[in-house]
Amino acid sequence: MSYKALGKQAIAISYFEKAIKEAISENVNSYYGEMGDSYDRLHQAKSAVNAYQKSLLYGVMPLNILCTGQFVRYGTKEQAPCATLL
Repeated sequence: MSYKALGKQAIAISYFEKAIKEAISENVNSYYGEMGDSYDRLHQAKSAVNAYQKSLLYGVMPLNILCTGQFVRYGTKEQAPCATLL
C-alpha cells in the first residue's frame, strides 16, 4: 500500500495481485478493494469495477459497495467517480 500512497498505482496493483495469488492473508477483499481504488485513480473504470466486484465475493466492505454503485450510476465513462470519495 506504500506504492499506492506514493501515487505509483501500477506498481501497487502488481503487489496487490501478488498478495492475492500468494494468499498471504485473509484480507483478499481488502486487496481487491485497494486494486479498485488504484485502477480508479488511473482512470481505468472497467478494471476498477471488476476489482470492486471481486472484493465483494470475499467479504462485505461498505466503501466497495458504494464505489461499485457509483460506477453503475455514472457509467464507466465518467472520470474516476469513486476516487473523489477517498
